[in-house]
Amino acid sequence: MRLYIKNKLVTLGGSSVVVDEQGRTVYEIEGKVFSPMRKKIIKSLIEGGAKWHSYTVRNKFWRFIRKSALVYNSWGEKIGQMKDKFFGNCEFVGKYGYRAEGNILKGVKVYKDDELIGSFSREYNSALLFARDTYALEVYGYWHEAFLVALVIAYDNIWDDKKDII
Repeated sequence: MRLYIKNKLVTLGGSSVVVDEQGRTVYEIEGKVFSPMRKKIIKSLIEGGAKWHSYTVRNKFWRFIRKSALVYNSWGEKIGQMKDKFFGNCEFVGKYGYRAEGNILKGVKVYKDDELIGSFSREYNSALLFARDTYALEVYGYWHEAFLVALVIAYDNIWDDKKDII
């Protein structure tokens, strides 16, 4: 399954939307307006219009050279940390056998216990010329979908944090 994470062009808190290949919204990412750590909440859309808080992503408070973002599940348990390794490279080390590594231009691969569960990269499309950021996420298996969306948001948080310095 392929999902697309699209940051909204004009937003105060850094909100995003996740759509599937048919263009249906499957997740909403709500950013906080006054959040120095860029806290974002990933909400799954359930039939009937209800929303379920799946994951929370926020940047690490003390960050000097290497930027990083933390991923929490809906119960507030820290799942892991996405770290910047310079030049677009990133690394995620987490609980439950989750890990990710790669370069955003070539693709970041996500593993659970050495099994590939997904990959994501930046999406470039002439029709999306005026869009701020768009990521393509390939999901191999339904059960890890929301977690993979959280990893993409964690990477985007790091990238946004780096752009503020430049």
